Amino acid sequence: MALSYRRKSKLRTAFTLVELLVVIAIIGVLVSLLLPAVQAAREAARRSQCQNNLKQLCLAALNYEGANEALPPGRYGCDTGTSNCQPIEWSRGASGFLVLLPFIEQQSLFASIDFKDGPWKTPDNTCERDDGSGTHGKNAKLIATPLTAMNCPSDMKEQFVQFKSREEATGSYAFCSGTKGAPNGSGFNAKYRKNGANGVFVYIEGTKRHGTPLKEITDGTSNTIFLGETVDGHLAETRNRWTAAGRYVDSFRQTQFPMNTTTELADGYVSGGYEAVGAFASRHAGGSQFAYGDGRVQFISEDIAIGLYWAASTHAGDDDVEGRSEP
Repeated sequence: MALSYRRKSKLRTAFTLVELLVVIAIIGVLVSLLLPAVQAAREAARRSQCQNNLKQLCLAALNYEGANEALPPGRYGCDTGTSNCQPIEWSRGASGFLVLLPFIEQQSLFASIDFKDGPWKTPDNTCERDDGSGTHGKNAKLIATPLTAMNCPSDMKEQFVQFKSREEATGSYAFCSGTKGAPNGSGFNAKYRKNGANGVFVYIEGTKRHGTPLKEITDGTSNTIFLGETVDGHLAETRNRWTAAGRYVDSFRQTQFPMNTTTELADGYVSGGYEAVGAFASRHAGGSQFAYGDGRVQFISEDIAIGLYWAASTHAGDDDVEGRSEP
């Protein structure tokens, strides 16, 4: 009688430890290869959105010019007193971005502004006083309103900056006021055209309500920077409140120092316990994006020759692009 044997098959129900480690290693290698590509794609999308924001702000400034025969000023009002600051309700510190609101689909926000009750009211300029006593009156909500159009997705800043006793909304963009940077201190040549400020966007003067007419940009709008990027608007030395404006901070930047210059690399302007350099800056690798007066947005390398950088930031046509002394 033949005996038959049945061989029981052994079914494997799991990976061995070695196989599991190999699989994990392979997945880790794939992730490490894919992650830079994913990050690059995300940054490309952020940079594109940032570029679009700059373009829309520049076109808004040009549309404002079409309606008023002049661009908006970079800042409304003077620094001290009211003798050269009329009309009185515009007397101190309001950003030129405010009057662009109707041109970037923010008509209702613009209509909410009470220009006669702060946030830049004279004669005491209470909302800018060092004691922080200002309340911004009926515009408290305005100054605390972040706007997507004012923020670059690559700028990893906080939405608000603590200014005196209040939190105010930050932005990622600033008007270009020329080459008169932080070493000029509080001098009027960094603020007013009549005193030597050479950018397109400067402080308003006297009884004017508007800024620079296009006909005064003798460089040509295609050769002249209107707007650029900033970073870290929530920090004192790089503060950038989109509703306010002031030399070296808050919606104003200059080109005296190369882009991305920090306080550690330059002699800034010390005021109120903080040091400001006033340089344009971005989180895009290798440079920054700028909007020109013809409406285009161009990426400029941070290694650009400083003379060319200066020339692009001024409104007049007599720039020495081969080089020049410190402004």
